Amino acid sequence: SRILNATGNVRAVFPQAPQPGASPGSAPVWHVSSGLLTYWDTENRAHLEKDVYVQSADQKMRAPQLELYFSRTGADKQGNGGTSQISRAVGTGGVIVEQGDRRGTAERGLYTAAEEKYVLSGGTPTLFDPVEGTTTGRELTFYRADDTIVVDSGNGLRTLTKHRVQR
Repeated sequence: SRILNATGNVRAVFPQAPQPGASPGSAPVWHVSSGLLTYWDTENRAHLEKDVYVQSADQKMRAPQLELYFSRTGADKQGNGGTSQISRAVGTGGVIVEQGDRRGTAERGLYTAAEEKYVLSGGTPTLFDPVEGTTTGRELTFYRADDTIVVDSGNGLRTLTKHRVQR
């Protein structure tokens, strides 16, 4: 059935899909730990639960549950040969995302590898940066490559940004 189940102190390493224009072999690697992992090879998908922690060289993501979606290079797109790489990650149940000193929190976090983009939604999405301050809104979209934040406050809702002032 091409399904892998792992429980206990699960550790895994997955390559991330390379960015457009990146040199071959330069794809970042994600180190994953959790209490439970189910991987469906034919669906190109993995489900992780119980203290999920994902880390690459410059980013971290924590969540009670995480879905990883893979793209395949080479051979067959349905799990017959080729290489699987993380193309998307969806964390739920209270997500914490970190990049350097920057920290984002929300009920749901979506990471898209091709755009190097995080979308934080649910609860009170908040992005804290020690230099730029704190931003909250209904939905926050953060682009890692150029440090851009897009804030969607929703109809009739307010966006809050707090900046530190130098004295």
